Amino acid sequence: MRAFDGTRHCPRNVDVVRFIAWVMRSIASDGAKAHSRREARAEKEPTDLRLVPRTGDAETFDVVSDRTPTIEDQLASSQESGRIKQAVLALFADDVTAETMVEGIMEGMDGEELRALTDLDKTAFASKRKLIRRRIDKAYPNGWKP
Repeated sequence: MRAFDGTRHCPRNVDVVRFIAWVMRSIASDGAKAHSRREARAEKEPTDLRLVPRTGDAETFDVVSDRTPTIEDQLASSQESGRIKQAVLALFADDVTAETMVEGIMEGMDGEELRALTDLDKTAFASKRKLIRRRIDKAYPNGWKP
């Protein structure tokens, strides 16, 4: 919508599909940051919960630890996720279409959305998916190892 309503402008030297992919990534990033800010505010609450019996007997208090991740854990997870994304995207630096598809996959887009984004026919789309799978399997045969 931002591109269509005129708040985002596509530079003349940028492919429209690439521009839309960048806009979508930017919007997703904004949403993730807003979500992180909401969770950070929630983190300021106490991390231990105390179960207090109705009788008020101090000897029977139980302490239950809060299992929500700390802000440090969330930050470390976010940084690791960013490193993984950059490493995988680097595998496709020579192929803009494949890179766009990988970005879409990382953002949770399904097959039809990706096909529409890349403007590929079914055969070319299937070939590109196979190329993506093969490059990732070749680069990380045993999965991601930091």
